[in-house]
This record gives sequence, structure tokens and C-alpha cells, in this order.
Amino acid sequence: MEQKLLKEAGLKATPRRCAMLRILADSGEALAAEEIYEKLPKEQSCDLSTVYRALNSMAEHHLLHKSPHQDGRIYYQFNREQHSHRLVCERCHESIPIDVCPLEQLERDLRVNTGYRITGHHFEISGVCPQCAQKEKFKK
Repeated sequence: MEQKLLKEAGLKATPRRCAMLRILADSGEALAAEEIYEKLPKEQSCDLSTVYRALNSMAEHHLLHKSPHQDGRIYYQFNREQHSHRLVCERCHESIPIDVCPLEQLERDLRVNTGYRITGHHFEISGVCPQCAQKEKFKK
């Protein structure tokens, strides 16, 4: 599957890129480059800058979603061709989907008012999940 996706995106289907895509597809959640790097099989080992370059290339070709979080890290998620938004915990980075898109009307208004052809958007709300909030409560 990974080789086909990479080739269709116009990218070389290297074993390393295939492994990164597989890690993200299997995880079902957004991961930082460091997390992906740690999960790479030993035979695909490389330096972290190579992982960043490969992930950024796959994001530019729309195989991955790339999103900066408030913790200063960039997270990557396998693009399942689904329009979705996330609620992300600032502490543990758990994320849950938001079922509605609050930006659809804004996109329509912007398209009409500016003449722009809107090609997409990213929307993420951050907060503290109930488990992390409970842990913080006990620390006080």
C-alpha cells in the first residue's frame, strides 16, 4: 500500500519512506518526528534530519497532515482523505476528533468576499484532557 501511495504522489518509494508511512497509518494518531524516528526498524535507521526531510516531503505531497502544536513540536498524521479537526491535550498530546467543521461558513464567506479559491484549512483546539486535569488536581 505504501509503495503505491508514494508513487502516485510522485515520490520515490524508498523502504524508509514506506516504513514511516506504515508507522503513521498503523498508529492512527499524530506523531512527532522524534517518535517516528524511534519506531523505525533498525534496518531503516537514519539520522533525525533525514526523517524530518522525508516527513516534510510527504506532507508537501499531501500524504501526511503536518500540524504545529503549542508544545513547539510539529506532528504528522497519515492523510486518510478525511476532513477532520482535533481537540488536543496540551499535556499528554492525546487528540480526539471534532465532529463538526466550524469553519465551513467562514470559508464560504471568504470565498465570496475575497475571490480566493480556498484549498483547505487546519483547525485544532488545545486544552487539558480529563485524565491530565485529574493528575494536576492531585499534585496540588
